[in-house]
Amino acid sequence: MHIVEIGLALLTYASLPLSYWEYAFTTAVFLINGLPSSSLDQLSPHSLLFVFNLTILSLRSLGVLVFPY
Repeated sequence: MHIVEIGLALLTYASLPLSYWEYAFTTAVFLINGLPSSSLDQLSPHSLLFVFNLTILSLRSLGVLVFPY
């Protein structure tokens, strides 16, 4: 339910149609796994499984409004 709520929020915020649900839910899972959790002593699930931490450089925008120049 948490993944669905975040995925739908991403689609709504980016004003994308529901046909992009796969990308939004993949991004939601990536974000959830990269964020620190209070139940894991402020560690992310990703950092517990792998040696390296995720950086903000690996994030990309979902549905950015672009104006042609």
